[in-house]
Amino acid sequence: MTTTEDLDLEIEGDDEEVQLPPSHANMAFTTKKFVLQALLEKAAAVLPSRDIMPVLKNFQIVVSGGKITVIATDLELSVMAEGEMVTVRSPGEAVFPGKDLISIVREAADGDLVLDVVDGDCTIQVGKAKWFLKLMDGADYPPLPDLDEVEFHQVDRAKFLAALNMADYAAATDITRPSLMMVSIKDGKMRAADGVRFQQVDLGRTFPIDVDIPIAAVADLKKLLKTTDGNVILLGEEENFIFFRVGGDTFIASKLNTEFPDVESILLKPALGNTDLFSCDRTDLLAAIRRVRITADKTSSAISIELSKNVITLRAEDKFGNHSEESLDGSWNSDDRKLAVNHNYLTQMLEGTDRKSIQMLLGVDSKARKSPILVKDDDSGSIAVITQMVLDWMQ
Repeated sequence: MTTTEDLDLEIEGDDEEVQLPPSHANMAFTTKKFVLQALLEKAAAVLPSRDIMPVLKNFQIVVSGGKITVIATDLELSVMAEGEMVTVRSPGEAVFPGKDLISIVREAADGDLVLDVVDGDCTIQVGKAKWFLKLMDGADYPPLPDLDEVEFHQVDRAKFLAALNMADYAAATDITRPSLMMVSIKDGKMRAADGVRFQQVDLGRTFPIDVDIPIAAVADLKKLLKTTDGNVILLGEEENFIFFRVGGDTFIASKLNTEFPDVESILLKPALGNTDLFSCDRTDLLAAIRRVRITADKTSSAISIELSKNVITLRAEDKFGNHSEESLDGSWNSDDRKLAVNHNYLTQMLEGTDRKSIQMLLGVDSKARKSPILVKDDDSGSIAVITQMVLDWMQ
């Protein structure tokens, strides 16, 4: 998936383009440079960086009825960015080379942008500058689903975005575990897991829809959710797609051909009986992890946490014997104990909440299995589980 930052780099390249047949499209419109640039940059997030179909390296632009719609897709994710600050002089649709068009619009001076396409020949004028492009045929551009057939449900934007920020870190990104490469929403609860971590956020019993969001779509979805101050977004689905409407923009994700497994019985239920509690300041813990992890083993990313009544000590050691430690104030209600965790996993979980104090619950370790670590936040309805690691240097 291509971000706008990636696109900056790709614009500099001279990679050979596959030529499509010439276009015979006709269209004409005038808009402000900043209007078209904003639409292009939203859609550019899903311009494919790899060769799928040559036509997909183009934006599809449709102007009609006083509206302009910029479309981009990589077949898995699609964006339809719509604006109304446009004067349509001749309605139509055409595909435009993604790299060239976004470069032109970015470099153009501020002001009116006048675009004319006559039998596939495109002229773009902004101020005294003009660009002339030979457009390619867009007949093979894949059609997007008919949004008029989709039932949309209103969802609180801020609450939904906060839940995604809490949950998405725990989703699997390993393609060997496709059933976990998603954020799953069912019965008003958002869940994500990768086999080692589990995160659940309560969206409320009245949440209107059950849906599984591919993890590949989440980063772009969160960016889109941040582009508006609106209180609600619209969420819908059909057999093969999930739809998110944010203001005048529509984000479409293809569904995965797999179901989210019952990870609660494997990861969550064993942790719900934990009763031994340790707590500390979340900001202090995050800062200590960042300092100690400098000497952590690069393969395991492991750090140890030593718990005593009023002090929590973090330690890390790599295979060369480099090591570090730091102590911070905290509380622990049981016998002295050591545990080990992946510092990246713990950091990601801590960064997903803004609570001042973090509370973690441990159970009894057995010879066969270390107790999972349970983190509960009753105020946000968040529950997280992180499994312990076994380290030779801790023995």
